[in-house]
Amino acid sequence: MTATNDFAAALQAFTDITSAMTAWSANVKGDMPRPIYEAGFDAMADNKSCLIDAVAQTRAETLPQIAAKAAFIATLPDYADIIDPWAMKAIKGLADDLAHATSATGDPAFGEKLADYDRAIAEREAFEQANNPGHKTLTPEMAAFEDACGPFHDACSDAAMAVVTSPAPNMAALVQKQRVFHAQQMHHCGDTSRQAIAVLFADAIRFAGGAG
Repeated sequence: MTATNDFAAALQAFTDITSAMTAWSANVKGDMPRPIYEAGFDAMADNKSCLIDAVAQTRAETLPQIAAKAAFIATLPDYADIIDPWAMKAIKGLADDLAHATSATGDPAFGEKLADYDRAIAEREAFEQANNPGHKTLTPEMAAFEDACGPFHDACSDAAMAVVTSPAPNMAALVQKQRVFHAQQMHHCGDTSRQAIAVLFADAIRFAGGAG
């Protein structure tokens, strides 16, 4: 198991034992002898306590995992009973902040640019699928098709540039900018590449607390 999967595995194990305890509890009114029921429940409760510690102590490797850990602590009754209410509220606020930063672009203007890019890509792919002659050599038909694709390529490039040169409002948007940068192979684009990378670095520095 790789380190980046350890936290996810620990969190899943906690979810599984919690579900198992809920199912086991249904036997309390069943035909199972009380000593067997209690022994089984106590064994799972001990396991659950170990898994709580495992989730809390296993390193979260990504921002979504950090958000998941904060949410785990903020909503776990075992922790809520022993942590000061103010501290618990602060942890819940941190969980909400992290969840927002990793799940939404946050800025409607940036989201619109990203949607324009995805739409340009979809329109180019639809045109290519409908009109590509499929010739392996540069026939007149193939040359005409490639010429017709020009405006679609330009639209994709322009939309991509608008995305990557816009300041990212949060980390989720920065992830989307990186997706666009790599999909368009913008590291091969000379001045355009330098301009895009400068903005990407400014985003990263700003999110790290610097003056990006």
